Amino acid sequence: MGPQQLLVYRARARRRRSARKQLLTTVLAVVIAGVFSLGVEALDQYNYYSSDLPDPGTLDISQLPQSTQILDRNGKLLYVVHGNQIRTVVPLSRISPLLRKATIDVEDKNFYTNSGLDYQRLVAAAYNDVTRQVTQGASTITQQLVKIKYLTSDRSLDRKIKEALLAGELESRFSKDQILETYLNSIFYGHEAYGIEAASETYFGKHASELNLSEASLLAGIPQAPSTYDPLTPDGLALARQRQLTVLQAMLNQGDITSDQKIAAQIAKVDLHPVPPDQIFNAPHFVTYVLKYLRDKYGDELIDNGGLRVTTSLDLNLQLQAEQIVKNEVGRFAGSGVNNGALEAINPNTGEILTYVGSADYYNKSIDGSVDNISNIGGTPRQPGSSFKPYVYLTAFANGYTPASTIDDTQGVIGGTMFHDFDNHSEGTITLRRALVESRNIPAIKLFQQLGYQRVFQTAKSLGITTDLKPELGSAIGSSGLHMLEHTAGYGVFATGGIYNAPAPVLRIQDSRGNNIFLLQPHGVRVASPQVTYVLNDILLGYPKQWGLNLIGPTAGKSGTTDNGVDLWYMGYTPDLVVGTWMAHTGKDAKGNPIGRYPLPGLYGVTTSSYMFKDFLPVYYTGAHKIPTFVKPALVQGGVTCGAPTPAPGATPVPTPAPSGGPISPAHPTGPTCITHGDLKIEGT
Repeated sequence: MGPQQLLVYRARARRRRSARKQLLTTVLAVVIAGVFSLGVEALDQYNYYSSDLPDPGTLDISQLPQSTQILDRNGKLLYVVHGNQIRTVVPLSRISPLLRKATIDVEDKNFYTNSGLDYQRLVAAAYNDVTRQVTQGASTITQQLVKIKYLTSDRSLDRKIKEALLAGELESRFSKDQILETYLNSIFYGHEAYGIEAASETYFGKHASELNLSEASLLAGIPQAPSTYDPLTPDGLALARQRQLTVLQAMLNQGDITSDQKIAAQIAKVDLHPVPPDQIFNAPHFVTYVLKYLRDKYGDELIDNGGLRVTTSLDLNLQLQAEQIVKNEVGRFAGSGVNNGALEAINPNTGEILTYVGSADYYNKSIDGSVDNISNIGGTPRQPGSSFKPYVYLTAFANGYTPASTIDDTQGVIGGTMFHDFDNHSEGTITLRRALVESRNIPAIKLFQQLGYQRVFQTAKSLGITTDLKPELGSAIGSSGLHMLEHTAGYGVFATGGIYNAPAPVLRIQDSRGNNIFLLQPHGVRVASPQVTYVLNDILLGYPKQWGLNLIGPTAGKSGTTDNGVDLWYMGYTPDLVVGTWMAHTGKDAKGNPIGRYPLPGLYGVTTSSYMFKDFLPVYYTGAHKIPTFVKPALVQGGVTCGAPTPAPGATPVPTPAPSGGPISPAHPTGPTCITHGDLKIEGT
C-alpha cells in the first residue's frame, strides 16, 4: 500500500469510527429521552435494531433498474422500454455541477461535512414543526437514499432509528460522491422518471450534463413533491416556479451563485420539451417487431430493466417520409376501396431494415391499423399473387432453362383446375422472357408443373421464405401466404446476385455500462449463382418499362395481384435497395366482424402499390447517391452490348449553332453502337 493509499485508508477509518461514535451517541440520546430503558437494556435495544438491518452491499449504480432505449441508426429515440420506472444511469461526472449544487443546497447544505446525520437540523426541524416554519427537513441526503433503497416510507420510530443506523453504515463504507451519485440516479422526478438523466430528458429533452442554472434549479425542486411541482401541467408549473425560487435562494445563501445569476434564472423562460420520453413511439410497427426480437433473444427482465441501448437499422428520416408516402398513395386510391398499405425498404447487401411502415395508420382501429402487415405480428400472411413468380423462374434458370426457352400460354384446365390470365387471352407459344415480363399466369403454372413443387419450394425456402407453401398449382401465382419481411429479403437475393442476408433490424446493443453485447456482423450466404440471378434481373429490369411505370433510373421489379384485387403488391429493387409495397382493404364491417378478404375489382398491384415504390426512389436516391446498375458476371452469354459511336471513315462532326442561348451540338449526333447477341444464356446450359 503506497503513502497516498495509506492516507486514504486512515481517513476512511477515522470516518467510520466517527460515524459509529455519533450513531451510538444518537441512540444513547434517545435512551436518555426515555425511549429505551436505562443501563443494560440500552445496549439490548441497540443490538435489537442493528441485528436485522439490510446489508448496504454496494452502491453500484449500474445495478439500478434502468430503461432500455430503442434508437434509430443515427441515435434518434424511437421508444423507451421500462418496467415501473424510466431511468438512465449516468456517473456523477455527467451530471451538471449546477444540478448537484442546487440539490445539495436545498436538501442538505452540510452534506459534505455531516456524517449522514445532521444534529443541528434535527433540532431545527423539531423547532420548525412547533413553529410551523418551512425550511430543510431533518433527513440528510444519505438518510433519504437509505429510505429509497433499503427501507419503507412509514414514519414509525423503529424505521427512523434503522434509517439513522444505516445512514451511518453508508457513510462508513462509501465516499460522499458515491452517495450523491447513487441518490441523483435514484430519486423520483415525476412522470415515471427516476434519476436526473431521465428527468432531464423528460422535461427538457437534453442530457443531465447539459442543464443550465434555470433548468437545474427547477428540477432540483421537484423531488420534494413530484405531483405537486409537475411542470407539464399549468398549475404544477406555477408551483414549480415558486419552489424554484426557494432553490435559487438556497444556492445564493451558500455562495454558489450571485444575485444577478439568481435573478436571471428566475425570470428565464422555461423551455419544456413537448414530448416526454414515455410518450415517444416512433415507427410503432417496427418498434413492436424489434421488441419481440429482443425479448425472444434476451428475455423480459433485461429488456425492461437492464438499461440497454439498442441501435437499430432504421433510418427515422426515411421512415417518416415513407409513412407519408403510404398515407398519400392509400389516399389516392381510397375512392376505389383501398384503405391500408405497407412499405418496407432494406439494404439487400446487409439485410438492414431502413424503413418499416406496417400500415397506413397505426392508431386507426377501423382498418386494424396496429396489425403489422410486414412481419404480420397480430395478423396472418398475405397472398403475394404474381410477385411469387420470380421464385419459379429463378428455379427454371438454375435448371437449364433460358429466357429464350418457350412455353405454351393457353388458358384451360391444368391439373384438374381451370386457370386463366388477367386479360382472359391465350398467347400460344411464347418465350420465358415474354411470359415473365408480361406476367402471364399460364406459363408460370406450367413451368411450376414441369419443375415440380419441391424444387420451387426449396428455392423459396433457401431465399428465406418460412411460411407454409401449399403443394398446389395456384402457389405458382401466389396463392400461398407470405410475410412481406421475408418476401423483401427474398428479392434481396436477386439484388445481390445470389447472396441471402436475413432481415437485420439491430446494428448494436450496449449494456448499461456501455459494453457491446451485440454487433451486427456480415451474415450473407450464397444461395444462388450470380449468373442465374443476373438472367432473372435482366428480364425484370424490363418490367417497369413494359407496364409504363416511368420510374427514375434502372430498376427491376414485379407486381402481384390476387383474385379480385384482394392483395395488391409491387416489389421493386436495385443492387443496393429492395422495397416491398402492398395495398388492400382491411378492418371490420359495420357489425364489428373481421372483414376478411375484401375484393377490389379492377385494381392491380402494378397500377396501385407501384406508386409507393415510385415515390420512394427519389427520397432514397438523393444528391450523389445514384442508382447503381447490375454487373454482368462471367459465363453469361448473349444480350445487348453497347460501345462508343463509330464515325464514318474520314467524317468529323460539324458543330452547328443551337437556338439562341443554347449549347453547341454536333450536326449529326450519333448514339452508342449497340449489338444484339441473342438472348441471355449461361455457358454450359
